[in-house]
Amino acid sequence: MMPFFRTMLQAGREMGRQLLPPACLYCGAYRVSPSHFRLCPGCRRGIEKLPPGRCICCALPFAAGSSRHLCQSCLADPPPFDRVYASGLYLGLLREMIQRFKYDGAVGLDLPLGRMLSHALRPEAHRFDLLMPVPLCRKRLRLRGYNQALLLARMVGRELDMRVVVRGIQRVRETVALEGLGVKDRRRSLSKAFRVVTSVEGRRILLVDDVMTSGATAREIGWTLKQAGALEVCLAVVARTPRHDFGASGVALPKPSAVSPVVP
Repeated sequence: MMPFFRTMLQAGREMGRQLLPPACLYCGAYRVSPSHFRLCPGCRRGIEKLPPGRCICCALPFAAGSSRHLCQSCLADPPPFDRVYASGLYLGLLREMIQRFKYDGAVGLDLPLGRMLSHALRPEAHRFDLLMPVPLCRKRLRLRGYNQALLLARMVGRELDMRVVVRGIQRVRETVALEGLGVKDRRRSLSKAFRVVTSVEGRRILLVDDVMTSGATAREIGWTLKQAGALEVCLAVVARTPRHDFGASGVALPKPSAVSPVVP
C-alpha cells in the first residue's frame, strides 16, 4: 500500500474511533476503554476471578483457605500436564460469554476472551516455545463452522507474540460429546483420541482451550505430547469450573488436601 493511502486509512480509523467510541463487545454499551478487554465496567464486574486458594497444578478452587498447593485429585492421580492457567471461574457472566462464543456464533468475543487469557499468561508467556489449540472433532467443526480454541490461540499469539501451531495436534477418531459425562466416562471416551504431528522434542508446549472441567482432554493430550518428547505441557483456559465432580449436582467444592502450602 502506498504511503499516502496508508496515512489516509490510519487517519480515517482514528477519526472513526473519536466519533464512534468502541462499544462493549458483550452488552453493547458505548465508550469502552480498549485497555479493558473491550468490556464495559458492568460486564467486567460480572466476571468471577479465581480465588487465591486453588490447586497449583489444575487450578481447581478450594472450598476454604487461601493457600496454594496440590488438590486431592492431583495428589492421588498426578496429571501429565504441568500447570493450568485460567482467567476466571466458569460461572455467571463469563460462562454466558463463553457459551455465546462457543455455541451461538459470537466469534467477535474472541477479542475480550483472548485478551483476558493473555493478561493471565503475560508474566510467563516467554517460557513457552509453542502455542497449540485443542483440536475439535470434524463433526463438531462442520456443525459449528469454527474451532473456538483456535480463535483464542490466535488472539493470544497476537497479543503475546507467540508462535501458534494450528495443526500440531490432531484427533484420530471421533469422540462423543463430553457434556453430562462423569470423569471416568470422559477419560474412556478420549483414550488414544489424539496424535502429535509436529516436532515437540524438548519443547515447552502451551495448550489453549475455552474451559477446563474434569481435565480429561488436557490429560490425554498432555500424555500424548509427553510421549512425543515434550519437556513441559501446560494448559491455558479462559475459565475453570469450580469443582471436579461437575457431573453430579450439588457437589461442594473439594477441601484442601493435608499437605504443606506451596506457592509457585
